[in-house]
Amino acid sequence: MPAMPEAVNKFVTYLRVTKNRSAKTIAEYEHDLLTFFRYLIATDRGIPYDGEEFTQIDVSAVDYDYIRAITPETVMNYLAYAAYDR
Repeated sequence: MPAMPEAVNKFVTYLRVTKNRSAKTIAEYEHDLLTFFRYLIATDRGIPYDGEEFTQIDVSAVDYDYIRAITPETVMNYLAYAAYDR
């Protein structure tokens, strides 16, 4: 798994320790969050969603300010991408 943002690492620890989630569940959350943050960065930078460049996007620099700036519209756009284009 590529390097993840601090917020994701804290969330994973919460899932593991407090919620006692399985390793498979945690891996799925990590994969979904990685894809979500790659989508956001690709959208910002004009990177196509289908291709090697998308899969190589480094999300480790995503910080709390970046996360706070995510709008409901952005989430809806990602959900549409995930449901129909991915």
